[in-house]
Amino acid sequence: MSKRSKTTFSWAGFEGINSINTLVNSEAPNESLNAMFKASKRFKRFKMSLRADENAFNNNNVINGEEAVNQSLVQSYVGSATTTFFKKLEVYVAYTIRLSNYAANQVENKFTTHILKGKAKLSLSKGLDLETDYSFNAFVNATSQNTAEFTIWNAYLRYQPKSSPWEFQLAAYNMLNNASVRRDSFNENFISSYVYFIQQRYTVLSVGFSI
Repeated sequence: MSKRSKTTFSWAGFEGINSINTLVNSEAPNESLNAMFKASKRFKRFKMSLRADENAFNNNNVINGEEAVNQSLVQSYVGSATTTFFKKLEVYVAYTIRLSNYAANQVENKFTTHILKGKAKLSLSKGLDLETDYSFNAFVNATSQNTAEFTIWNAYLRYQPKSSPWEFQLAAYNMLNNASVRRDSFNENFISSYVYFIQQRYTVLSVGFSI
């Protein structure tokens, strides 16, 4: 836990869609709390892991001439498992739930994000590997009940001859042709939920040489 006094904070003035920001010296303290827990256990061919993170912040600022305290609390919980089959196939799966609670200037928003991830690597022959990674994301604004889902799936075929400095890769990105992803964010002045667009399905052939 940390507590900082005699710091600078953000002064913000809004007029329509325009804003003016400047830094002001302040006696009011800004506080933060960060905590993490991690545990893992191996069961024969499987390795199981659990992780929990918590980040809390209290930030002081001034919005349109009025003092405001912005607060955020983000909790993240991750469970994952890894294993190997027949010494050729490596598999990793993980589930994450992220709980975000933001409060600023008498406005509060709560977001919940569910993320399911998977990775696999298959050794086809000496120097030839097939890899893939998958991510399913479900986003919920608990305040407005708005929801969004998106999935990203990539695959890679790699070949590197034994004792050779050359490596060849054929990669296919965003194979499900998803057009956008959604995120939430928090800073001293804004609570926001936004969408940004990503490159749709494409492939890349690359050649590498190690010196």
